[in-house]
Amino acid sequence: ELLDQLAEARETYPEAPLRLPLDRVFQLHGRGTVVTGTLISGKIAPGDEIEILPGRIRSRVRQVQVHNESVPEAGTGQRVALNIPLDRDQLQRGNVIAAPGFFEPVRELDTYVRLIDDFPHPLKDNSTVHFHLGTSRCLARVQFYGQRRRLDPGENDVARLKLDSEIVAGFQDPFIIRFYSPVRVMGGGRVLSIAPARYQRHDQKQQQLLQRLISGQPQDLVFQLIFQNGLINREELKVKARLSSRELQDALEKAGEEIMELEWDCLITRERLQEYTEKFQEEINSYHHNYPLRPGMPRSQAVDRIKVITGREEGEPLLTYWAGEGLIKLERQRVARADFIPQPGEREQKLIRHFLQQLEEGGLTPPLAWELGSEASEILEYLAYMGQVVRVNEELYLLREKFREAEAKLRKHLQEEGEITVAGFRDLTGSSRKYALPLLEKFDDLKITRRRGDQRIPGPQF
Repeated sequence: ELLDQLAEARETYPEAPLRLPLDRVFQLHGRGTVVTGTLISGKIAPGDEIEILPGRIRSRVRQVQVHNESVPEAGTGQRVALNIPLDRDQLQRGNVIAAPGFFEPVRELDTYVRLIDDFPHPLKDNSTVHFHLGTSRCLARVQFYGQRRRLDPGENDVARLKLDSEIVAGFQDPFIIRFYSPVRVMGGGRVLSIAPARYQRHDQKQQQLLQRLISGQPQDLVFQLIFQNGLINREELKVKARLSSRELQDALEKAGEEIMELEWDCLITRERLQEYTEKFQEEINSYHHNYPLRPGMPRSQAVDRIKVITGREEGEPLLTYWAGEGLIKLERQRVARADFIPQPGEREQKLIRHFLQQLEEGGLTPPLAWELGSEASEILEYLAYMGQVVRVNEELYLLREKFREAEAKLRKHLQEEGEITVAGFRDLTGSSRKYALPLLEKFDDLKITRRRGDQRIPGPQF
């Protein structure tokens, strides 16, 4: 009766990923290779594609039996036998049949370990034990966290296990450890993390996260994975947690306000978000200090800086969030502090007046940026942002009224003639090819013109 009650109370997820540890492998005359095991999670049916781990062999199921009877489908908790079109020597006890691409064999695990009360010896740090999980077995080296150097009988704690061969494991999987020699059961525990961070004995945050995982609640696993990865999209998290979509959603709902969802299904913990926000604010403040005339950091550069801060590729969701919170502003592919306004000093004001005079005198053939000096590009970019000049390319800048003058001449010509060449535009503006070609390319970018062979004709924005 008690077992019935426990079975009814246990929440199961039929859509969970398939995992079947093999306990027997044999051949039947006329049928080929047969494997048996207890289905830990998911379901399986004839024709399903499977992956045999840790060898990463792909195959399909020919037939499924439960208690010697063929069935259209077997589910979690059932004893199953599968007929698989593989050679007998490709499979062995300890292998795991899994959903393709969902599980990844590992050689390190963070665990919760307990020594049985009457074991005659302590479990010492860095000692080697026999490790049994599912139907697999291997040797493992035990490494404790913090100041602990041994686990006495009856004690428990978190530990990193380094395995001598790959196994397939899941969150909260139970395991047994046996003394190296003589071989005798000494304790056991549960798996806390199958994708542990780099082992750091005295990392207190890492230890806190592991202690939290002892609860066995999926929401704590999800929190740990999100915190560990910094920023992670929902699909990647589902694979790392080895949870079904419904299990993941349930866990996220139970985690509550500790986890935030940004754009593009990206998830982050509030603690990490605060950490990244402070670091990026330092980056943007430093940029404004070094380049007071620039309207902001180029957006692509900001995304690259976020990659350095987070160690992840996803930068845009954070930029969008910070902009929505009023911490930064996103304008013209530039990222700036929300209250930032470019402010030229007295020296910069003198240079601005000098460069504007040079551009005025140059008309449609002004000095190029490199001809104006090493500081010209910075000043000209500021003037372009303020709308006083137009950036044609990285070297050529025109006063706005001169640019409009060239545009007006071009429009009038195209209205009358319908087309123009580079040479024709050169003559029209009284410039040279050095100025006429980049200016026409600028009008191409603005879609005022479009190229047809050697000619320019009216574009969509003409």
